[in-house]
Amino acid sequence: MNEYVEKIVSALFENAGDSDEIRLLREEISNNCLEHFNDLCAQGMSPEAAAVEIKESLKGMEDVIAELQAAKKATAPSGALQLSPNTPPIKTADVELERLELETEGISQLSIEASDQDLDFLPSPDGKIRLRLEPDDGTVSINALRSGDTVKLEVVSANAEQSGEGFASVSFAGMHRLEVYLKRLLRSGAFFGMREGVKVTVYVPRSISALQAKTASGDIHAERVELLSAAFATVSGDIKAEFPGRMRQCALESRSGDIGLCAFGDRIGISTTSGDLIFSGGAAVLEAKSVSGDIKINGEFDTCLTELRSGDAELHVNAAKVKSTSVSGDVSIAGRVHELACRSSSGDIEVSAGVEQCSLASTSGDITLKVNSTDQPEALSLDSVSGDIDLSIPEGIAARLDLSSTSGGIQNARGRGENGFSVKAHSVSGDITVH
Repeated sequence: MNEYVEKIVSALFENAGDSDEIRLLREEISNNCLEHFNDLCAQGMSPEAAAVEIKESLKGMEDVIAELQAAKKATAPSGALQLSPNTPPIKTADVELERLELETEGISQLSIEASDQDLDFLPSPDGKIRLRLEPDDGTVSINALRSGDTVKLEVVSANAEQSGEGFASVSFAGMHRLEVYLKRLLRSGAFFGMREGVKVTVYVPRSISALQAKTASGDIHAERVELLSAAFATVSGDIKAEFPGRMRQCALESRSGDIGLCAFGDRIGISTTSGDLIFSGGAAVLEAKSVSGDIKINGEFDTCLTELRSGDAELHVNAAKVKSTSVSGDVSIAGRVHELACRSSSGDIEVSAGVEQCSLASTSGDITLKVNSTDQPEALSLDSVSGDIDLSIPEGIAARLDLSSTSGGIQNARGRGENGFSVKAHSVSGDITVH
């Protein structure tokens, strides 16, 4: 589709949700706008002016979309759902699926909670929500509840304490629930490795646009599931997800588990306390946070934000803006960045990325910046208290150097310079080296 029309239509349907009616309306509007756009351009109007004309013609369409959403919610049923264990089983590829299914008419959001069970998400082979328990030994059951366009599934252990709604408690906020959880592990034998536990595989149809998953000690895995929104959370389990297409938002969180994500989206957030984070893909905004784990990022972004304490960060990015903060962890940045800001207390900062505007600051950590021969920087600012500063500028690139150190030494092999981009480097007790 034409990029002007795509931008206009995407903005119009940004909060419209996902249903058959919405998709049909969007397709019809897209086709009409594209035809109108081509006609205007053929009449001699510029693409920008044609885009303005198209946008004006869609005024009032937001009300139509809102009415369609309201009508859909008004007719959507609510209440308990019955899982249907039909027979015989069906097959997809080499995998045999029990026909444990849910009807998906009018459902666009799916939520599932578990305790120590692993959760796997795969594309549905036939457009229905299907579930597979491995092993299906009767130790767990699944409750299903529908509210409007949302289905909530809860995996309930046979010996789980029941909440007021009849669902297992899996949030474990506070010592009491943690104690309950540990008692379950002791009773089940999983704590000593005597039982692997049950894995719940959920086959997700394309009609589901939003998916939420929460588990305490289980792992969460998603592969090839097309979604607009995903939110996964686990306490001690790992999260590994690969989403095709572009998402609106994605939020993955683990306390002690590792997170691996491959995705493209508008806003993506990944965070962990002691686990490692690995991301590849792209986003308009990426936020990655870790306390003691390492962060590795590879991709393209409008804005890339990283925050860590004692872990190290390794970024290979193509981005308009990168902002990274660290306490004691080291930060290394490669690729190409228009605007870079990096702060560290005791960790080292190493930058080999092509930068235009760069601000690096460290308290006791060292700062290393290598300007590439193909770079065209505008301004560089390097500031350190007790850490050393090492700046490398290739021959043939003009730079105006402003270097100062209170008690540290300065070695400048290039001279002060009168032309070129501005470089300001200051240290209190650290050494400054320019070559």
